Amino acid sequence: MLNLLVYELQEAQFPGQSPRPTYGPVRARDGDILIAAHPRHVISRPFAEVTGQTELANDPRFASVPARGANWKEMMGAIEQWTERHTVSGMHF
Repeated sequence: MLNLLVYELQEAQFPGQSPRPTYGPVRARDGDILIAAHPRHVISRPFAEVTGQTELANDPRFASVPARGANWKEMMGAIEQWTERHTVSGMHF
């Protein structure tokens, strides 16, 4: 579990000026799921294609790691738009 919390562990040990946003659970049809991808890949062309949200691949809000951090809430909302249409057991990555 510790390797999944690398940013949280770093923040706890070495608090920064501005805390990094962290992943939280998103809704699915039958419960919640936690999707924690590397920030470089979370809204990427493959993710956009798999989820059918191809417009996200060229969205400037998600074009870089700093842009994703600045638009974290919107990014997680885009992910949840896809997850809430599927069951937890039906999601395969």
